[in-house]
Amino acid sequence: MAAVSRFVSTANVHEGAQPEGVSVSVLFEAELDNGESVLLLDDRGWNSNQPWAQASQDGIEATTRTVVGPDEPYGEQTMANAITAYWNYLGNILAQRGVETSPAELPAIPQDVVLSRTVLERLGNRNSAAQ
Repeated sequence: MAAVSRFVSTANVHEGAQPEGVSVSVLFEAELDNGESVLLLDDRGWNSNQPWAQASQDGIEATTRTVVGPDEPYGEQTMANAITAYWNYLGNILAQRGVETSPAELPAIPQDVVLSRTVLERLGNRNSAAQ
């Protein structure tokens, strides 16, 4: 049985984005130890008035990690409840794909961020420039 070896968040320039401001869409996947990937979230991303010329690789990577979750609480939900609900949701997606794991184990799995070629081009291939 395959197990989750890491999470991968892939940041790409959002389709239809204005070229001036930062607009990023993010796919969040679980990479399994057998080489397969399981798509967990495809509805994440952000828009900003910040010009790409002022954006940094570090900033894009940090925001990518933030937008994939865990999510902020809503309504009368506590932060602890929101975090538990988030990991349970991801655990259910994995279980539906035949990946046995405990939601309690998921937060300890490493998460990597991959910036697409188009994001790197918009950044001008600058590494870790100040924001």
